[in-house]
Amino acid sequence: MRSGRVQEGQSEVLDRIDQGGKGMSGGLHLDDPRSQYIARISHGKDSLKMLDVIVSRGLRLDRITTTDIWATDTIRGEHPEMVEFKARADEYIWRRYRIEVEHLCAMRNGEKVTYEKLFYHVPKRKPEKCRGDIVNDKGGSSGPRRCGDRGIDRTSHGTRTDRPQGFPAQIGSWCKKLKIDYIRIPSQCRSGRGSAYQAQNKGFRQPHRIVEYLGIAADEPKRFGQLSDRKRAPLVEFGIEEGLCGLYCQYEGILAPSYGASCRDGCWMCHNQGVDQLRQLRKNHPELWALLLKWDADSPVSFKPNGRTVHDHDRRFQMEDEGLIRADDRGFRWSMLDEQLNYRLF
Repeated sequence: MRSGRVQEGQSEVLDRIDQGGKGMSGGLHLDDPRSQYIARISHGKDSLKMLDVIVSRGLRLDRITTTDIWATDTIRGEHPEMVEFKARADEYIWRRYRIEVEHLCAMRNGEKVTYEKLFYHVPKRKPEKCRGDIVNDKGGSSGPRRCGDRGIDRTSHGTRTDRPQGFPAQIGSWCKKLKIDYIRIPSQCRSGRGSAYQAQNKGFRQPHRIVEYLGIAADEPKRFGQLSDRKRAPLVEFGIEEGLCGLYCQYEGILAPSYGASCRDGCWMCHNQGVDQLRQLRKNHPELWALLLKWDADSPVSFKPNGRTVHDHDRRFQMEDEGLIRADDRGFRWSMLDEQLNYRLF
């Protein structure tokens, strides 16, 4: 049962929709032929259940879009397991609703904006001197992070020039641009059914003509503040909570693997992921791990804000493979990588 606070928040959302939607059909959505009704999905349980609610409750739906992150021009930023799942979910959506999911991504001047391109971008900055092994990077990263000799071109006076951005910071990360900036539909469609992409995209650059459906559940009151007559949450309007969304996706066989232990929800190159997730990436996707190691060698700042690099983690995982340390050792210290170790019996 929802709490009174959640019900009160839900009522406020419906009041805002009613006030902003004069001329609504049944008080639920604008009946304006000039408007486009677009469902923004992440392929998570809430957004997939949202599609079912929209169609079963008779709400207008013109388009379904999702945003892809690209690590390189040819490699997606999501874990391969999630890429495969999204393809299966797209097919499910097409069979059930006869609407092709439009895959958007960051685009600029007709080209994809990828993690790798932003990583190697050289921002305009004033030359600054490297103070020993620690540098306070002012070019997009926050806090002290190691620089050493990694990825840095120094002048004869010790200042750094032509330095790429390298890995993003935890606060103010430049990688967020891949999800919120320059979002467009790529010129090449993924499937034969994608011929409608270009025609549908004509109204995409006209926000005043768009009504968005967002996958916010009825028991997520902290997210209600972003809703309005132009940003709708069908799950909130009809009182559907997160638990029911999960059960629905399980029953339909469209529950993303990120809800289990098979992969993380997010990008495989994310600097915010934990040690266990990095260990799993190295084990299951060595080709992606090799690319992360390459970027680590070229980055002027460390992968983690505490100064630890991808190569540090690689050494740790290698020692685990060799039985020198245990993966579940709660007493692990990074200094152990440089200490004289003896083989241990497990």
